[in-house]
Amino acid sequence: MLSLVGDSTLVSDIRSRVEAVRERVADSCRSAGRSPNEVSIMAVSKTRSAAEIRSAIEAGVDLFGESRVQEAAEKWPDIRRNSRVRLELVGHLQRNKADAAARLFDCVASIDAIRTVDALERRLRDASSVEQAETSEEPSMDVLVEVNTSEEPQKYGVVGASALWELLDAIAERPCFRLRGLMTIAPLVEDEGSIRHAFRSLRRLYEQAHDRGFTGFDTLSMGMSDDYHLAIQEGSTVVRIGTAIFARRAY
Repeated sequence: MLSLVGDSTLVSDIRSRVEAVRERVADSCRSAGRSPNEVSIMAVSKTRSAAEIRSAIEAGVDLFGESRVQEAAEKWPDIRRNSRVRLELVGHLQRNKADAAARLFDCVASIDAIRTVDALERRLRDASSVEQAETSEEPSMDVLVEVNTSEEPQKYGVVGASALWELLDAIAERPCFRLRGLMTIAPLVEDEGSIRHAFRSLRRLYEQAHDRGFTGFDTLSMGMSDDYHLAIQEGSTVVRIGTAIFARRAY
């Protein structure tokens, strides 16, 4: 267990919120006829301090997501020296940040263009360790492809099945990547039908990808603090929770 030195109230508050999220996720799974073991909880820690992150780790969270490479690079190396957690990039990856991303993250969950794949592949190979070179092992990284299921122009993500298949085929040709599945962000609206449509669209694409031979797919990342109960009903395997774990910031 991580030894945490800091505000005991912060630890207690975050632990309580983590437990509450786990209970709600479990309830949503049971109401959908699913096992709670089918859904992982990712704590999205963008803009959160190292103390908050360590409190979540103390509460048993072992999967985290960050949106900005530079921010993650400033706080995570020190945290990871004292803990075993998985860190994923859930925000858009700029090509000029590919070097840092290759060194820092276990998974880039927001791939949406072949040029990004090219840049990440080059940097991933550059970042391969001496140990990997000695064992002749290829550097490798898990990736998810982000799909813009709501087709909103302000969002990142692949639009349309044809573009998705083209990108998946290109990634599959590169042995340094492990294609794990798909990710989407539902529209930020109150209309439940629109939110469900986004999730169902991704689920259909996920199933079609399996039919096309992408049998290694095991991750359907969709749902955040305000809509993860709907995402679970539609088949999500990873829900990305920020506010419900860390609370809203007081600005």
